[in-house]
Amino acid sequence: MDTNESEKSKILFQNYENLDKPLHPLQNPFFRDYYLVYINTKYDPVQLHTNPNYLAHEYHNYTTYLISLIIDHECLKPNFPPNINVEKYVPRIDKRKNITYRTGNSFIIYRKYFSEYLESLEIRLHQLLITKLSSDYWKNEPLTVKAYYKDISDQINKIYNQQTMDLMKLSPVSDS
Repeated sequence: MDTNESEKSKILFQNYENLDKPLHPLQNPFFRDYYLVYINTKYDPVQLHTNPNYLAHEYHNYTTYLISLIIDHECLKPNFPPNINVEKYVPRIDKRKNITYRTGNSFIIYRKYFSEYLESLEIRLHQLLITKLSSDYWKNEPLTVKAYYKDISDQINKIYNQQTMDLMKLSPVSDS
């Protein structure tokens, strides 16, 4: 490992405090000490500190860079086959309201499982980012994985439809 790589590693694995709290971009050590130093070396430091739009744009580029790393290396991709309790994925029927819930297609089930997987790792991401990541992973999944999630989606639909039919049988018929 050369000196430059060694320096990068020291920054990446340094023990940073309070990273569980939201930070201003310039207080984020990974953005400030790693991305701006080693990845985006052509940024304008004056604009970065004086122009909020420039800072927002650079921070967006940083976020996009991180997402590309995550996607390229599939480092957050859950193991297959997933451990899914089908009953837990069936929407609850609210007897007091006349609401029809959608049970979700195979991708929705995949995204929900992906979100739960991230939670289990104590990784908290914005829902839009979770959707983006899961969508990119989904596009690259083999047909066997997609078929597996389709089967789970079908099971959920079957249980939900049965529960709905049972509820309709139990509900009294109103006199018109």
